[in-house]
Amino acid sequence: MKQKSLKPNTYLPDFFSKIEDCIGEVYFITTEGNRINLKSLMSQIFFQTTFVHHEEAAFGHVHCHKPADYALLGDFLE
Repeated sequence: MKQKSLKPNTYLPDFFSKIEDCIGEVYFITTEGNRINLKSLMSQIFFQTTFVHHEEAAFGHVHCHKPADYALLGDFLE
């Protein structure tokens, strides 16, 4: 499984917009192993309000089910 961190100071509306172009599922995986489906609007709101404000996003990673989706999200991932 590839593990890519979200770049600091990512503008989330642009990131979420690009996720819509992905062909597979895209998850944010927390350090505890929780998976947040970033293709879900409810999950995006949860992610934006909970994790970003608590800097948890710096410690989790983004996982794409389809390898090609990493290229689509490349501008946002380290």
